Amino acid sequence: MNITQQKLTRQAVRMTATTLILAQGCTTAVLVKNALRRRGYNVYLSEVSKRLFEVARREGWSIEDIGSGRVFYFAQVMQSVQ
Repeated sequence: MNITQQKLTRQAVRMTATTLILAQGCTTAVLVKNALRRRGYNVYLSEVSKRLFEVARREGWSIEDIGSGRVFYFAQVMQSVQ
């Protein structure tokens, strides 16, 4: 059995993280890493964490540092009450 391992790209991290945030409301580098591995990527937490942080900053996502890691979620748009 020949298994081809995919190269990690920013787009793969972005798409996986977006899917997880839409499904669960937030995500972490560990969750993204596990989802990528299920999709055939041979990735390490350090590289996923770095790419995820870059994606989150570029996309304007909210990032919460919880000490042992970061939680990523979409920024909430404040709506004024009229």
